[in-house]
Amino acid sequence: MPPTPAAECRERAEACERVAKGTKSEHIRETMRYVASRWRALADEEDAKATPGKQQPTSARPALDSD
Repeated sequence: MPPTPAAECRERAEACERVAKGTKSEHIRETMRYVASRWRALADEEDAKATPGKQQPTSARPALDSD
């Protein structure tokens, strides 16, 4: 059975976190952590679609820093 869309998004988030941990570049690390957070938000959205009536967490859309 193929993974659910939410599970696939979480797998991608984990892969981004592994890249973030494995790099020496602070810029790449921050970028990959941000991308991981977006994959997790997408997973939460997929879960919400699959479970009608479930509210989406307020942290699902992290703010983009303007540094």
